[in-house]
This record gives sequence, C-alpha cells and structure tokens, in this order.
Amino acid sequence: FYVFYAMPKDVLQAYAAQELYNREWQYHQDLKLWFKRGSPADGLAVNSNQFIYFDINSWECRIFGGPQPASAATTGPQQQQQQQQQQQQ
Repeated sequence: FYVFYAMPKDVLQAYAAQELYNREWQYHQDLKLWFKRGSPADGLAVNSNQFIYFDINSWECRIFGGPQPASAATTGPQQQQQQQQQQQQ
C-alpha cells in the first residue's frame, strides 16, 4: 500500500496495483480506497460476507460490515467513509 499511495503517477504505482490485484484487492475509483472480501484467513467467519478495506488515515486494514453491493462496494463503503468523517469532527 505504501508504494501505491506514496508514488502517484509512477511506474512503481502500477506494479504495486498489480500486486494488490493479485492478492484479491480491488480498487474503488470513486472512494480511492482498496477493498477485499473478508476470509477466514482474515479472522472472519466463512459466510460473513464482509469487506475489508485499507484505511489510509489510520494506515491499517479495517472491516466494513454494512450492506453489501453487488460489485466491490459502491454505496456501502461511501457510507462508512462519511461516518468516519463525522466521527473525526
């Protein structure tokens, strides 16, 4: 994640993105965040249907457990981001 966020518009950013895609992360272009479906390896239940996202503010992976959209999060994570912004105020 560091290379992706620290080197915008650089060739290394593209390589970092490809590696994240290889590790089943998906980039949400509107929110500019990386998401991945949770798995037992992440400490989640097998049928939890939760998403994990990389929070660039705290620099850690967090669990998003709201309503799940059909494809890699279009409305749910946006609501999560709005809640985080409200908490910071």
